[in-house]
Formats: sequence, structure tokens, C-alpha cells
Amino acid sequence: MVLRALMDALIREFESQLSIVMKPRRIILLLGFVIMTLGGLALLSHSPATDSKRSFTVSQDETRPTIWAWGIEGSPQLLEPFSVWANVTDDEGGSGVRNVTLIVTGPNATIRDAMTYNGTSELYERDVAALPNDGVFRVTLLAFDMENNSRSTYDVFVTASVGVDPPPNPLVTLPVVVGGSLAVAVLVFFVAYLYDKRRPLEPAATA
Repeated sequence: MVLRALMDALIREFESQLSIVMKPRRIILLLGFVIMTLGGLALLSHSPATDSKRSFTVSQDETRPTIWAWGIEGSPQLLEPFSVWANVTDDEGGSGVRNVTLIVTGPNATIRDAMTYNGTSELYERDVAALPNDGVFRVTLLAFDMENNSRSTYDVFVTASVGVDPPPNPLVTLPVVVGGSLAVAVLVFFVAYLYDKRRPLEPAATA
């Protein structure tokens, strides 16, 4: 009985010592596992953000829209209402045209109006009220695409004055000029014909 009690005491002592030795190892293993898990989660969360940013940078549209042609219709120089049109597109594969803005600046006036796309004519158009007063006005267009790339046109200067005569319309003046010239030619020919008829005949020469 004494021997068994001694052996039990030795076994309990050995187990207590073994438990003391194993606890630091468990703690170290647990800390290592936690550190590795956190590191893996950080790598997984960082990788998609990098790929997304890289993909966005490659696909970004950096091409400006193109203003192929534009013009003014009407007589703004006579302080009359007028209209502006423009042919604006974005390059193939671009983000598309966001808007086209008409800008008019001058004495006592600043106009900044968005133009409307006409699906029939495939043009951007805008009707504008008469300029408010005499003076020199600057007219220009500004176009943006969906990525906020922009392009502006050259400037057109309009000198507005009530006393300015409108430019002649060739479709009206040309027929008048041609018709008048033909009438004068016919009149000259007719007068010459009458003069020739009234001139007396010379007597024939005798042998």
C-alpha cells in the first residue's frame, strides 16, 4: 500500500510538471495560428481591390469628343432670334457624349444653354432669343463625354446692330440681275432693228 501511494504521488507530480510545460506550447501554437489566419484574410481582402483598380485604370476613356461641324442660322447681327446646330460624336468605343453647351458672351449678356440632340438630323440644336443690345458677341460650343473629357470650338464673333443691312441673298438677287440683263439686251436689239428698218435705201447704180 505504501508503494502504491508513492507511485500515485510520483504520477501526479509528473502530470503537473507536464501540464506546466505544455501550456506555453499551446499558447505559442494558438498565437501562430491566429497570426497566420489574420495574414491570410488581409491578403484576400487586398487582392480584389488591387485588381479592381487596375481594371478601372485600363478601361478609362481618355478620348475627347469630336465636334465635326457647327454653324449659326438666322440674323443675330440684326438683333433677331437665331439658331445654332452642331455635329458632335464620341469616338468608337468611347463613353458617349454627355452634353453640348452653347456659350454666348458679350455686353450685358451671358448665355449658357444646353443644346438638344435631334435624332432625325443627328445634330445638337438650340434656338436662341435675340441678343439684348448692340455690341460684339462671342459664340462658342463646349462638349463633354461621360468621362468628363471636353472639347471646345473656335470662336465666332457677331457684331450686332439695329442699323446693319442684312447680307444680300443670292437666291433672290441672282434672278433679278439675270432677268434685267436679258431685258436690256432684248431692248437694244429691238431698237437697232427699228433703226435699220427706217433707214432709206440707197438708189441702185446705173451703168
